Amino acid sequence: MNECVINGVVYTTENGTDYLVSSHEEGIEHAEILLEVNGGFLRGVKHSAFRDCTTLKTVEFVGDPHSFEMVIGDFEIGDSAFAGCTSLTAIELPDCVKSVGHGAFRGCTALESVEMPTCYVYPYAFCECEALTTVSAVNNASEGVFSHCKALATLPITDGVEEIDESAFAHCYSLTDITIPKSVKSIVSLAFRNCHGLKTVTFEDTEGWCCRSRYKDGEFALDVTNPVENAKQLAGMDFDDGIISWYKK
Repeated sequence: MNECVINGVVYTTENGTDYLVSSHEEGIEHAEILLEVNGGFLRGVKHSAFRDCTTLKTVEFVGDPHSFEMVIGDFEIGDSAFAGCTSLTAIELPDCVKSVGHGAFRGCTALESVEMPTCYVYPYAFCECEALTTVSAVNNASEGVFSHCKALATLPITDGVEEIDESAFAHCYSLTDITIPKSVKSIVSLAFRNCHGLKTVTFEDTEGWCCRSRYKDGEFALDVTNPVENAKQLAGMDFDDGIISWYKK
């Protein structure tokens, strides 16, 4: 495996054509990540490449992702790639990104804004990003993806999301008035646990909703036409109440 360092960013390649960001030089504050490297193409950022790099303040992807998107195929931000980068305040991911890995930005406590294409976001990708207020719309809500994002005030999911997974928005205390898109067919237990700031949860489609309890057999019809009651129930959902999920038949 060959390695090269450009402006403090370490790239590795096995064939001289496909590159990955694998690590960084100590003390780096600005990471300029090249989408084209030595005549080859960047395939992504490896797992833990910048993990716990507390000096990192800015990340910039340089190059035109549209000029070679069909060539590089899947482009992934790896698991824990930027986790624990406590000085990072904003990130803009290029359009070629197809997925953001498990815990990729977990614990980036200064991160305030995220701009990214509609890609798959793995569980806990932005967990514990306590300062996060602005996120471009995402097309899935995986387990714990925005849990403990205390400053997040807007639900960043698009019409097209079918499931809001367990703890996806748990402990998001700044969520107040949110709308559940009509595409959503399931809200898993604890999805909005301890979102005590919730005042109203409005469903675009109120028909056919049910819930299931671990303590009782069968399913039970839900009336989700009352936004205030919805907010109270979802914020208070806990394992102790036996409710496993809300779902649409």
